[in-house]
Amino acid sequence: MSMKKYIGRVLCNYFPKSYYNLKYLQYKKLKEGNEKKTLEEKKELLNKKYKSVNNEEINWENPKRLSEKIQILKFFNNNLDEHAMLSDKYLNREWVKQKIGEEHLIKLLGVYENFDDIDFNALPNRFVIKCNHDSGSVTVVKDKNKLNIRELRYKYNYFLKVDYAQLSLESHYSLINPKIIIEEYIGDENGELNDYKFWCFDSKVYYCRVDYDRFINHTRNMYNVNWELQDWVEGRYENKKNAPKPTKYSEMVKIAEKLCKGYPEVRVDLYCVNNHIYFGEMTFTSASGFEYIEKKYDLMLGNLWK
Repeated sequence: MSMKKYIGRVLCNYFPKSYYNLKYLQYKKLKEGNEKKTLEEKKELLNKKYKSVNNEEINWENPKRLSEKIQILKFFNNNLDEHAMLSDKYLNREWVKQKIGEEHLIKLLGVYENFDDIDFNALPNRFVIKCNHDSGSVTVVKDKNKLNIRELRYKYNYFLKVDYAQLSLESHYSLINPKIIIEEYIGDENGELNDYKFWCFDSKVYYCRVDYDRFINHTRNMYNVNWELQDWVEGRYENKKNAPKPTKYSEMVKIAEKLCKGYPEVRVDLYCVNNHIYFGEMTFTSASGFEYIEKKYDLMLGNLWK
């Protein structure tokens, strides 16, 4: 852990009010700056971040890499409303229900526009709390009695005020009305929850990224659609050795292809717990296009996105 992250964690644990007030001031400054920027200035902002990851600038005129095409989509998206609905972790539930059935939805325990409306006494001992409009706001609660409600209040009051689109210029997120959602905890008997992320292009699954032990010792594997381990991965992670193929893998591929039908590019996230498949989320701008992929594989993925 870097010193900056360590200091942030200490501040969050002991001085949550000051920590989230500071984060909000930083966000306001960023938002105000973004609103004053021209399109070219925003492009230059993304260029700088992109170059720090890939050691080269974005080819705006003739993008070929997947990561480049994600940057283009941020500015030139003809499906903003649809992408916003499908990225909304609350509104997309009805659409998913119609596509693959309600049995694949994680049970919803509550949806709130204000943190103080949550009745924690009425919740089970284990649950998951997150926002519908962003990434990174998830809190996995395995023992309600150990919750720091005061810290959670500052955390989610902050997230509710943030337009996630301002953080990485993914414009469709601006159209999502922020809410807090609470879902049933679905980890297996060992408390593990493996996350299967299906990379889909032109209505087909091509690759499956699997995140193991995300909150303990995060490892990551990339497989092709036939569950053959690849020698590349999105991001800089160690591989998990001898990872078994899920017994429901073929069914998961079919579900992902039902959900991705009609889209030139989308990532469909699913869970498989105790042989039951659950829908996670859909994203059209995976990691905002800033998670490192070796160039030849980034180009390969970009070529699949027609």
